[in-house]
Amino acid sequence: MLILFYFFTINEVLPRLEVYAEALIPTVAVSLIMIIGIIGMIIPKFFSNLGSNIKNGIFKGIKYLVKSLINAISWLVRNFLRMIQKLFNKTRQLFLNRGISALASNLLATIIVALVVLVII
Repeated sequence: MLILFYFFTINEVLPRLEVYAEALIPTVAVSLIMIIGIIGMIIPKFFSNLGSNIKNGIFKGIKYLVKSLINAISWLVRNFLRMIQKLFNKTRQLFLNRGISALASNLLATIIVALVVLVII
């Protein structure tokens, strides 16, 4: 599933975003430069702290992005580990209910979990 999502992102989403960015960025850049120039003429105090405001905004944005990414990765890992635990217990119990010995059911459940992990990764 992750491999399919990766290929979809690389082959479909990113080329389209590139086309949109090529059309949007020059237009927004010109508009932004004009707005900052107008504000600079109206409010001269505006430019006294402009560099630190931009720097603080960039760092806050990076901090939010990293924090969101870490939260998303931890959520994925947590739910993935829960899924593995449930899969192992259910398959082991299934083999035990079928009359297979405890050692064989543990071994088969481990093999099934390993195969599922390999397929997902």
